[in-house]
Amino acid sequence: MRRHSRIQDLLLTLCTVVTAVTDVKPRVNMRVHADKPRFDPAHRVYADRSCCNFLTTSSPSETRQEGTTRTVEAALPHLVPTKGTIVTTAAYSIRSPEIARLPFAGLKSAVAVFTKGIAKEYGQHGIRANCVCPGAVETETLRVVRDYIAMERGYPHEEALERVMVEEWGFTAALGRPGQPHEVGELTAFLLSPRAGFLTGALINIDGGTNF
Repeated sequence: MRRHSRIQDLLLTLCTVVTAVTDVKPRVNMRVHADKPRFDPAHRVYADRSCCNFLTTSSPSETRQEGTTRTVEAALPHLVPTKGTIVTTAAYSIRSPEIARLPFAGLKSAVAVFTKGIAKEYGQHGIRANCVCPGAVETETLRVVRDYIAMERGYPHEEALERVMVEEWGFTAALGRPGQPHEVGELTAFLLSPRAGFLTGALINIDGGTNF
C-alpha cells in the first residue's frame, strides 16, 4: 500500500499546476494577433490547454477550460474568411464520469459542448470543429511514473506502467496499454485535414477501447 501511495504522490506532484492571476482574453487576442501568419497558410487551429501556457490564471481548472475557449474565440475571426478547421481536446471520461474524476470530467464536458456549439454556429461559414477525447496517454508525466515503477519495484521497464495500471488502478481498456502521443496526434492531423471534410461536431474517443 505504501508503494501505491508513493506512486500516487508522484503523480500528484507532477500534475500540480502553480498559478497566479487573471486577465485571460486580452492576452489570447494579443497572442493570436501576433501569430496570425501561422493561420494564413493552413487555416487550422488545435486548441488545448497547452495553447495558453503563456497565460497565468486563477486555477488549473480555468487553464483547462479557458485555454481552449479563449484560443478558439480569438482565432475565429481569422478562420471565417478561410473556412478554417478547429480541433479541441476533452477526455474519454466525459461519456461516463466517475465520482473521483467529476470535476475534471465536468470541465472537459464543457469543452465538448463548446466545440459542438462552434460546429453548429459556424458551419454556415464552412468552419469545421471536432473534439478529440483521449484516454490514458503516456505523456511525459506517465513516462516518469513508468521509470519510477520500474526502478522501485524491479519490473521490466516495458511493462512496469501497464502492470500497475491494470492490477492497482483498475485500468480496463481493451488494448491493455496507454496510448502514445503520436497516436492522438495522427487522429488530430486527420481531423484538421481535408480528408475529414464532411466531419464536424464529432466527439471522438481515442482510448484503447474502454467500456463506453
